[in-house]
Amino acid sequence: MTDSPLSKEQQALLHELTEQAPADAIIGHLTRRLHQAFNSGWLANAPMEVTPPQLLMLTFLSRFPGSDQISLAYACSMDRSTTATLVKSLEKANLLTRTRDPNDGRRWCLNITPQGQDIVDICNAEVPAVNKKVLKNLNPEQIEQLTSLIKLALGPT
Repeated sequence: MTDSPLSKEQQALLHELTEQAPADAIIGHLTRRLHQAFNSGWLANAPMEVTPPQLLMLTFLSRFPGSDQISLAYACSMDRSTTATLVKSLEKANLLTRTRDPNDGRRWCLNITPQGQDIVDICNAEVPAVNKKVLKNLNPEQIEQLTSLIKLALGPT
């Protein structure tokens, strides 16, 4: 941090809190920072203007057309409210369609549009390159190890 607005004393405390703290005291902070790095990396390098959660939804719908919003929320590890908001924005962008299930009027059936499928194809081809930029300080073995540890920490899906 060369242009830090923090005083030397504040920088020293920040260093102590983030670099020297025990792992169990800082893992949440570091996880949040890594998440921010992925989001920033995606926004700076993605070939299309969709967020990672939107891409995940579109990818799921490309493989499971006609899925309902509850299944989509579960598959993407999102709450129903967030899913509904993202579905509406994807529908407004003409990336998916929502139709009522003729057998259950409470259920929305979701289908990806051809434009949405184009985005899935283009973006998913770029995901590894974007991830590599974000994780540039890790070698492939470390990336595999990090991925395994995250999966282990999250437990079964």
